[in-house]
Amino acid sequence: MKIIISSALSIILLAFIVHQYLASFILIDGESMSPSLKNGEVKVLYKMNIDNIERFDVIVFKSSDSPDLIVKRVVGLPGDFVDYRNNSLFINNTLVEEPFLSNLADSDPNYLTQDFKTNKISENHYFVLGDNRQISDDSRVFGEIDKSSIIGILK
Repeated sequence: MKIIISSALSIILLAFIVHQYLASFILIDGESMSPSLKNGEVKVLYKMNIDNIERFDVIVFKSSDSPDLIVKRVVGLPGDFVDYRNNSLFINNTLVEEPFLSNLADSDPNYLTQDFKTNKISENHYFVLGDNRQISDDSRVFGEIDKSSIIGILK
């Protein structure tokens, strides 16, 4: 009996550690990341390596404005200048392709990201956008996000 209890406690402790520090599951709620992520889809959230966030990673972060976790794609890194002109993304005045949007743009000829321009993105901050740009509340609305609010990266 002691072995069973000890084994059960070890499994529970291991599951807790994995969930808190390494990875967990997240349910996608909403359409702001479609078509890349669909409403109701379950994804794995990796909580390590948030020091190595790269452009176009899909991240999960906390917002002081909402009790819900937010899922968006990193477009601008610290030090970048981000702008959209004529439905095209420019980073530091260089055109950057967004291959994850190709299906959406092909299926909807009216798909449009409104033109915008950012100031230089602050140190330890990121500029994020939802893939479904027409309905997404993202950095265009709430500004840059602080690295300390990032929980993990979706894979």
